[in-house]
Amino acid sequence: GFNYQLGYTWSGPGYDPRVGFEPRTDFSRGQADLNYSWFPDASSRSRFRRIWLGSQNNVWVLNPNHAVETGRIQPFLQLETKLGVIWKLSSTTQYENVETGFALGDGADIPVGRYWATEGALEMRAARAWPVRPNVTVTAGDFFDGTRFGVSTDVTWPTGPHLEVVAGAEWNRIRFDERNGAFDSRLLRLTLRGAVNTNISIDAFAQYNSLTDQLTTNTRFRYNFREGQDFWLVWNEGLNTDRDVLGTPRLPFENAHTLTIKYSHTWIS
Repeated sequence: GFNYQLGYTWSGPGYDPRVGFEPRTDFSRGQADLNYSWFPDASSRSRFRRIWLGSQNNVWVLNPNHAVETGRIQPFLQLETKLGVIWKLSSTTQYENVETGFALGDGADIPVGRYWATEGALEMRAARAWPVRPNVTVTAGDFFDGTRFGVSTDVTWPTGPHLEVVAGAEWNRIRFDERNGAFDSRLLRLTLRGAVNTNISIDAFAQYNSLTDQLTTNTRFRYNFREGQDFWLVWNEGLNTDRDVLGTPRLPFENAHTLTIKYSHTWIS
């Protein structure tokens, strides 16, 4: 059948999320997600259990001058096989209004300007019934005024009732031929999800970023007293893996670390 989701968000200049990261300030966002799905007739001997056709559409507008900062249209075709494997083919056309230039890394930067870019993606997600579940995404197309080719993958391994291991990697090759710019990035990720019982759980996440030569770790302890009542301990730490950078003082091994304590209580009437 036909499904849709419409949304509107307004965020003023004084909004401070405190917990989490909000990449934009003083903006309005419109959302329109549309899709149609159906189950092929069993008599057709189709290999697919379910098929989706749809489009995810978003626009971000700056409140002070009502200028469009980002617009995105992403039509997609998603196929779920009878074994539970999901294939998704999508195309993303995006508009970016860059008012302040920024650097991606050594040898690559994004200057001020307005950009249109179209990128295609092919994604495969393993069936949840598989004992080891690999997911792979390949992307290729425009990137601002250059091009990008990327591969992202992760493998999920439930080792038992109390522990799940997720290992992943991401590689992006970005080129700006007209400006003779080049940029490659590699990310390595490892996640451990553990649960002693329904009340106590611990998640540990580590990521290495080749661009910044930093290893980032995040450890979260959660105790659930009852439904809607949780206690959290969150430890974040950043480590410099390359401490000797030419032209700068020797970097410390520890880049930053924070400890966050949080308690949440939800009243349900």
